Amino acid sequence: MKKQAIPCALLALALAGSIALAGCGQTAPAESTAETAAAETTGQMFSVTLDPNGGAFADGSTEPRTIQVAEGTAVAFRDYPLTREGDTHIGWYLPDGAPWPGARKVTGDLDLVAKWTATVEEVVYPLVLTNAVGDAVPMQCDNNVYQFTVVSTIYGGYAQRSGTYTLYGDELQAAIDADDGSTGRVLVRAASNYVDATGTLYAELYNDGTYDLYYDYTNGGERTKYCMETGSWTLEGYTAPITPDAVPEDGSSRHTGWDESLLGAEASTAETAESDGGEAEQAEFVTIPGETIFEVPAENSDTMSLRFCANGVAAIYMSTYETDVDAGYLWSYDEENGLTVHYHGGEENAVTLDGDTAALADNFGNTYSFAVSDLAAAIPQRELLFTAESTNSDTMKAEFYADGGFAILFDMTAYGAAGQFSTVAQGQWGPDDAGAVQLALNGAQLELTQAADGWTFATDGNTYAIPSADYDTLAG
Repeated sequence: MKKQAIPCALLALALAGSIALAGCGQTAPAESTAETAAAETTGQMFSVTLDPNGGAFADGSTEPRTIQVAEGTAVAFRDYPLTREGDTHIGWYLPDGAPWPGARKVTGDLDLVAKWTATVEEVVYPLVLTNAVGDAVPMQCDNNVYQFTVVSTIYGGYAQRSGTYTLYGDELQAAIDADDGSTGRVLVRAASNYVDATGTLYAELYNDGTYDLYYDYTNGGERTKYCMETGSWTLEGYTAPITPDAVPEDGSSRHTGWDESLLGAEASTAETAESDGGEAEQAEFVTIPGETIFEVPAENSDTMSLRFCANGVAAIYMSTYETDVDAGYLWSYDEENGLTVHYHGGEENAVTLDGDTAALADNFGNTYSFAVSDLAAAIPQRELLFTAESTNSDTMKAEFYADGGFAILFDMTAYGAAGQFSTVAQGQWGPDDAGAVQLALNGAQLELTQAADGWTFATDGNTYAIPSADYDTLAG
């Protein structure tokens, strides 16, 4: 198993069952509410059967109990408390599964069944985030990877933005070990899954024990880093080396600058774009995972697996969150060249080959081993959806396939191979949440431009046309 610098601990808090409290003093027990209601009501009486469904009444009985309730009277459920070891009674339900509200009045004979839920275990991790009002931020952790979701309000009446932030425990521990503790600085930056047309959400944890959630966006060429929320964080066994600054009264960030070493390529601004000849470097690596055709479980984790998609993407999948935590792999296979897996555009093959056996190590400390022949056998025959013809070349075209992939092809006729095409690039397509088609080619996102009779995209100096009907096919 991978050695974890910050192990995740589980603390089970047993929830106490319901306790029936007896009356005080020597006064004789009062009649039940149901019996009192029956005595004071001259209307019709109805039979109500309460099935404890594996639970026990206060007297220890586990059999269904039938009581008489006057018409127009609510069932006095508090007179019939239930307990069941390890579970919590959450209410009474009709046999068809519909809940029966406690205040609903009885109008006929009735059968009710108790509903139970397993006692919830509270999970406590070494890393705890506390927001500005003192509430702990709900956290999940698996394989020393922390995730938390926060809905933040943007200033000036902007819509709320919800981001699921991912923080790597090993990265945090390494930053703590390397920190000299002399100044307030960013220890780690936790990216989120929120990306819109202008910016992203992310979190920064500082070595004074505070954190900020940011919306980092560009508007009209001006980059703004707006602090949406502030809070504090603690880590078991760690003491912040400096005292945190007070939160400004206007709610703005205590840390107004950018740590360029953490932002990397995203620190590019309009000013740096001009110095680069008017065009900022595109460093973001983009893939669009498709249908999984071959899955390899991790050798040292019960929750991680390597998934090969039919459209040429491979992703590290974590079952705890039911999501891909790293979809930065592009793969290809043919009998002549065998299996090749590239990570984030790197030139080296990410897999180690030993005969028919392939091995890959991910960035989470997990390893995967599988037979190349098994992967090859799982590759389906590609179904062509349509061809996007080049508008400025007689030798280039783009073929779109049903598996979520597309290929840029070059006509080999001029090289004595009439009717044959050479694949020069592989990409993926897929609709986004708004139903718009997105394209990624060799890890670079391509921009689609609307035209009179459809859409176009350009790559390597060539432009390809997608008719409206074919675009609608991709958009689903």
